[in-house]
Amino acid sequence: MQALRVQPILVTAALLLAGACGGTEDASTPDDRTPGGKATEQQGDNNDATTADQTSSDSNKQHCTGAACVTDAQLKAAHLAGSTVALEARQSAEIGAAAVNEATAQAGSYSIVTTGTLTEQGAGVFGYGPEPSDRLVVHFAKGDELTYYIKEAQGTPNADHRYDYRVVVAGKADMHFISQRLNGQIQQSAQGKMTLTDVEYAVDLTVQGTYTFESDTTGSEMRDDYHVGGTVTADGFALQVDESWHFELVSSTGMGAAVATADRRTINSVLRVGGQEVRWNDVLIQKQFRDGKPTEADSYWKAQGTISAGGNVIAEYKLDNQLVPGKQNGGFMLVELALADGSAIELQRWDGTVSNPY
Repeated sequence: MQALRVQPILVTAALLLAGACGGTEDASTPDDRTPGGKATEQQGDNNDATTADQTSSDSNKQHCTGAACVTDAQLKAAHLAGSTVALEARQSAEIGAAAVNEATAQAGSYSIVTTGTLTEQGAGVFGYGPEPSDRLVVHFAKGDELTYYIKEAQGTPNADHRYDYRVVVAGKADMHFISQRLNGQIQQSAQGKMTLTDVEYAVDLTVQGTYTFESDTTGSEMRDDYHVGGTVTADGFALQVDESWHFELVSSTGMGAAVATADRRTINSVLRVGGQEVRWNDVLIQKQFRDGKPTEADSYWKAQGTISAGGNVIAEYKLDNQLVPGKQNGGFMLVELALADGSAIELQRWDGTVSNPY
């Protein structure tokens, strides 16, 4: 098989997808978002610092108020579900598009190629073979494998497009996605099964929003706003997802070139467990980076809002800022759930130093 260097997005996005679905913990990516392959919650295109995802020591620990009880694992799964699927929808589209482009190029075909196998032969170097003839398989050196059954593939992920495909990650996900972008409007749907925190969930979600992108000789600017709604269910777990995202990226070229990102996530989802409702109340998480390092840590960054059951607050979102200016690996930013019993669940962690652009 001929070996060519694949577009970086193929490697980056594939490992993000594997991480989102519980992929190998020693996987790594070319950017700063998912060292260790552990990140399970990120916003679309942001170049965040290291993100890690951890659970309290006892995932089955219950938090009760009246007749309503919920475990650490259920709280974490509800926090992750909507954003994980939204990430998987975007990243799997990018993987599929890059894989189709690479297969088509290596096959020397004048029409798009949506079958065969791409196999990683070195760091970012893939070879192509024509079999199987009914699906497109992307196999990575570390063992991760994604299988695409592509019904429709028109356009590119970051421009007007329409995709209709099923992607399978053995033991982790079997999802059917439809993604359409036209004139700045985004519509996506996701149905299937996904394993998250060692539990298999049935997913039925939709994503709707807007996307703008402008560029010139001085740099580029992108804005992305969307809402995620629908259901994520498992035995004894029924989540009605209600989340919104805003993301923006500004990059500059020439002397002083930099990439700045900011994103904001709101959560007002409702979880039914044991016949009781657990509600996310006006949860807001927002963060900002410059060249992958946190900026405005004391002003822009936020983690706030509560989770309630039976009319009583059982958890509150908190932000912990322990960054050290000017030092490599200097501290971290941490988002956690502070529980009424005094314990905490770590949801996100970003390692790095404070970035001062002046």
